[in-house]
Amino acid sequence: MEKIKLCDGCLNNGATKCCKKCNECYCDECIILHHEKKHMKKHSRKLRAKPLT
Repeated sequence: MEKIKLCDGCLNNGATKCCKKCNECYCDECIILHHEKKHMKKHSRKLRAKPLT
């Protein structure tokens, strides 16, 4: 079963984006915030861990 998280703005705008990793649906603005908060932290850690050459 899918988890769907909708803010009031999402309900008004219609949730159009779905995060494949989380199976949660968001409007355009919220999907960007969601990725920055949940997924980009992991990527930024990996980037920082790489030695500069």
